[in-house]
Amino acid sequence: MRNRWFFLYAAVGVIVLLVLYKTYDPMSYGFYPRCIIHQTTGLQCSGCGSQRAIHALLNLNVAEAWHHNQMVVLFVPYVLFGAVISIGDIRDSKVAKALYGRVAILIILAVMVVFTIVRNVI
Repeated sequence: MRNRWFFLYAAVGVIVLLVLYKTYDPMSYGFYPRCIIHQTTGLQCSGCGSQRAIHALLNLNVAEAWHHNQMVVLFVPYVLFGAVISIGDIRDSKVAKALYGRVAILIILAVMVVFTIVRNVI
């Protein structure tokens, strides 16, 4: 029973955030959080531009989303598939373990580091 309430609250929270990001452009409204890494160093982390990319994706503008943060565009299907696996309670399948296991997480972290370095060099 406890898991159902958690899932319900999480789903409501996600829906509220999706409506917020679809409706209010992060470039036009100042209530969105700012990246502390970018503010202090001037460098872009792997998440910089992700709020703008999410806004663009929710408004079906993939080109603009790609311009703001390519990694967000590439990882949205991965995250959605992970949500389906989690909701469907098939976390113990071989596919789930291969795509969301320890090795996969380490690969994703490595990709994030490389992406951060490349986007600040180019």
